[in-house]
Amino acid sequence: MDFSRLLALRDPMDSDTEDRIRHICTEIGVIMEDSSVLALIWAKDVDVSVAERLQLIRDAYLLIGKLLRQAEDLV
Repeated sequence: MDFSRLLALRDPMDSDTEDRIRHICTEIGVIMEDSSVLALIWAKDVDVSVAERLQLIRDAYLLIGKLLRQAEDLV
């Protein structure tokens, strides 16, 4: 299916807006990478309780959601 005609009907996004969305996506990627380490690697010598670990992952999840909403508002 060719969607190029449908996309051509939309106003093109200015480069500042696209740059901001790309920046937000980069921030999201960094948060995802950092939290994936926290979620996947349970080193025995790290003083992070299970509850603390879950809260840190939840905080990352909430921040990602906030950033996604910011990006969506720009589209």
